[in-house]
Amino acid sequence: MKWLTLSVMGILMALLCTLGGPAQAECGLVGTYWRAVAIDGNPVTVESDKREPHFVLSAEGSVSGSTGCNRLMGSYEQDGNSLRFKQMATTKMACPPPVDAMERAFLQVLGTTTWVQLSGNTLELKDATGKVRMRLEAR
Repeated sequence: MKWLTLSVMGILMALLCTLGGPAQAECGLVGTYWRAVAIDGNPVTVESDKREPHFVLSAEGSVSGSTGCNRLMGSYEQDGNSLRFKQMATTKMACPPPVDAMERAFLQVLGTTTWVQLSGNTLELKDATGKVRMRLEAR
């Protein structure tokens, strides 16, 4: 039941972020479905029948999502604009090219993320040097 409630809340938050409106200034970092749109400056393209790389951060400190091929789970620590992913794990399905390369890049960026910048429905993950490594959009 808790999972269903969290899922419904996430869907409602995503709808609010996507549809927006004059009163909507910014999506929340936590509870929002964040889908990758660019990794290291390269656009993320997903076939219509395939999963998209994404994650959702819970208020309890866990992260779940997909690499575009495998399911993703772990935890995170946030303090202001500082964000670090911890204890990340995935399922172990074989991923065909080019999804395998996208999965490796997605996971590598999560592992080096130290900062985030949130603006409206766009989230940027940055490394320790401040370089934008991944851009995500709320869905």
